[in-house]
Amino acid sequence: MGVLRVLLALSVVLAHTGPLWGIRLCGGEVAVETFFIISGFYMSLILGTKYVGAGRYKLFITNRLLRIFPVYWGLLVLIVITSSVSGALTGHWKTLAPYVQLHQYMGPGAFLLAVVSNIVIFGQDVVMFLGLDPQNGSVYFTQNFNHERIPFYWFSVIMPAWTLGLELVFYLMAPLILGRPVRLVLGLIMGSLYLRLFIYRGLGWMHDPWTYRFFPTELFFFLAGNIAYRVYGRIRDGRTFKACAAVLALALFAAIFFYANIPLGPGIKLWAYSIMAVVSIPFIFYLSRSSAIDSRIGDLSYPIYLVHLFVIQNSGFTGEQLARDNFKILIVLALVCFSAYILLKFIADPVEKFRQARVVVPGNREPHILLPPR
Repeated sequence: MGVLRVLLALSVVLAHTGPLWGIRLCGGEVAVETFFIISGFYMSLILGTKYVGAGRYKLFITNRLLRIFPVYWGLLVLIVITSSVSGALTGHWKTLAPYVQLHQYMGPGAFLLAVVSNIVIFGQDVVMFLGLDPQNGSVYFTQNFNHERIPFYWFSVIMPAWTLGLELVFYLMAPLILGRPVRLVLGLIMGSLYLRLFIYRGLGWMHDPWTYRFFPTELFFFLAGNIAYRVYGRIRDGRTFKACAAVLALALFAAIFFYANIPLGPGIKLWAYSIMAVVSIPFIFYLSRSSAIDSRIGDLSYPIYLVHLFVIQNSGFTGEQLARDNFKILIVLALVCFSAYILLKFIADPVEKFRQARVVVPGNREPHILLPPR
């Protein structure tokens, strides 16, 4: 599944640089929600194989935090240092510019919220629903940050990290619900879909941030991954499953590459693609589950996703230059992948050895896939 994850991460990168020779891939929103499905599948898998017995909740949560925070904090420190040096030497504060230019409008509470959310990650999705009142320095709820004079998300140092806020909330819930009876999971899925329908049709909020940043409505995608895992556990040894694996895997990759050319309306296309992703992900996992190369490629997806905006902003290329020059986009992609490798090699890899040493699978060197309860 590593190649799939990197392809999705690159979809987010191209959403911010512009298409490469006309290739847009599936776009940022679709890629993010596919990541949520994959997360639901993977968390279901590891909770049934690695994290079993007494103390599994604490071990699972701490290991997920070790997966997320070291790379994030390493990049956060790098951004703060480089932006501060740039500001001191040239007067251009880059990522920290909102703090320098707008600090006089921030009350103590707003400043504390901005700083703490950047450090602990929790709440970075919430800031997408807030604005800053320059009259009194306080924050307030907004149903559309595009209409605000000072959207509070401007103070997010690592912009893509808002998705990590959703992921971390899901991690807290995952051990409590993913192994429960399927009727409970299906009930939560229906509740999430109903809430989305109410927000769209009842309130008329069919725009960002409600389209893919609100956790209760995004919970559907995480839990769809759990359903995909449950189905995988039932049929993975069947002849039909093995015969269909390559076809369905190729179908999903084709849908990602040519998403913009699928002749359907935006809403129908998104849901048709999402169903295809839920169906195809177990087959892609089956085909790649024993590949060390695929796994290593997949390790790059998180740092690529996290570092790409920092690289774009410091590449020296404007959005207009990237939009009309494919070679400059290739340079940015190369720099993003190189930066991601550095984060992986010098931060994620050492931590990963410690993480894996904390997990012991009873009675078997190779984790086996347990069938979840009905």
